[in-house]
Amino acid sequence: MRRFESLTHFWEAEVDGKKLIRRSGKLGSKGRQTTKEHPSRAAARCALEELIDEKLEQGYLPVVREAEQPPQLEPSNPEIEA
Repeated sequence: MRRFESLTHFWEAEVDGKKLIRRSGKLGSKGRQTTKEHPSRAAARCALEELIDEKLEQGYLPVVREAEQPPQLEPSNPEIEA
């Protein structure tokens, strides 16, 4: 589930088949979940992208979870790259 946060609130969303599942609320709370079924998976994905654009315009920032971050590469020759 993709997560976005403002200073005080969070918003999460994902597509499951033709369903768009959203959860939002104040930071630290469980929030409230809503589900909306769309005519197709493509329509649900399009709706998700539109909602993400709206949240970004409202000042929400994407949260990158540790598992999603690229691995940190160690220098192959620390003396040269330091």
